Amino acid sequence: MMYNDKRVKISKTRALRAANPYFQYRNCKIDPKNKRKMTDHSKITAPEWGSMTDLEKRRFKQASVKEALDKEAAFGGNGLTKKSFEQFGDIAFVIECPIIQNKEDYLFNKYTRNTDFKLK
Repeated sequence: MMYNDKRVKISKTRALRAANPYFQYRNCKIDPKNKRKMTDHSKITAPEWGSMTDLEKRRFKQASVKEALDKEAAFGGNGLTKKSFEQFGDIAFVIECPIIQNKEDYLFNKYTRNTDFKLK
């Protein structure tokens, strides 16, 4: 019973992984009315994905990065940087800016992060 409780607790606190670009492509190509298994869908879409150029795959790679950033932001990020996704036409990039902290707070957090020390 305890083991099951830990699994539930971990799954709620851990960020879910974003789908990789191939899965983004496969979900785009799947017909919702067609009731095949995912392995059958993969057998159909894998040769198409392999023959695509990097320019054609770019849209799915960008969607994967955007989804990963959205999921990371939903779980609070890493606390040290703020990330944003910017896209202009075919070009997309991630902007990562440090979060400015008070120097004393920064040093306190840096050296007491993995300890049990607490202020009274």
